[in-house]
Amino acid sequence: VGEELGAGSFGRVYRVNLAGRPVAVKKLLPDSAGIPLEALRRQAGLRHPRLLWLLGFAHRGEAAGGDLLLVYELCEAGNLRQLIDDFAAGRAPPACEFQLAGVRIRMAHELASALDFLHSRQEVEAAAAGDWRSFSLAHQDVKSTNVLLTADWHCKLGDLDSLQTATAGSGLTRMEDRPQSSQPRIRYFTNGYFVPGEPDRPGAPGELLSCKVDVYALGVTLLELFTGRRASGGGEPELRLSLLGDSSVQQPLSPQAGLLISDRCYLDLCDRVFRPCLALNSAQRPTSTRVLQELDRFYSSCEPDLEN
Repeated sequence: VGEELGAGSFGRVYRVNLAGRPVAVKKLLPDSAGIPLEALRRQAGLRHPRLLWLLGFAHRGEAAGGDLLLVYELCEAGNLRQLIDDFAAGRAPPACEFQLAGVRIRMAHELASALDFLHSRQEVEAAAAGDWRSFSLAHQDVKSTNVLLTADWHCKLGDLDSLQTATAGSGLTRMEDRPQSSQPRIRYFTNGYFVPGEPDRPGAPGELLSCKVDVYALGVTLLELFTGRRASGGGEPELRLSLLGDSSVQQPLSPQAGLLISDRCYLDLCDRVFRPCLALNSAQRPTSTRVLQELDRFYSSCEPDLEN
């Protein structure tokens, strides 16, 4: 067993040298180890530069009752939430240039591109006899602690164990005829990253969620990236109202202290990205493809202000 990198309700993560290569090994707790084999194979087959790569998986001990070990590529620089907090405390490495708005826009674009890749996939699954339907993939747990950073400060979206087939648009789709082996693992988002009571979250076996739930979580994560504030756990009513797009909050949250961005560009970013992603009505949220397009347009219009 190598150096422990982190622990949570799912289990523990260790740094291990495997065939001369440093990797991250996630050892799942028994309650979290029931990931269907087809889901692991699906995850292992996903290849995108902004997704954390699952290199392999194995059971240690008896195949049915041993520990489930997931082997991932290692991201040396921790996660996005850690970097945000380190910057606020004056501990962020100068090499990451986190004070530049252009760097944070690049990170936002990388995260949105990972989601767009998942949402744009067409996963074909059997429904009723002779009936095949295609679905997108939803992440289900987008948040700043699941955005991992490489040694050169690029983002990779991790925790892909929670992937679930989904509809690309708004609203739930019922798939009661799907074979039992393909039933999704229902898993709820982390508090602060979803709208309480949102109808687009699945509530029963056979219901598929909408990718628009991921878009809301993306909006919260990007707001964290630019303001430094936390999505949940702080007990700050005004922050919560702002995250939910409450009309009683007239001014958007200020950018994080030390972030070099003009008022004009920041307000433009709020209008183009934050507010649409955080719409309470999922039908009013953009797709992840549209978020990417808006980030590109924003960068083009504000480029002179972002590079210094």
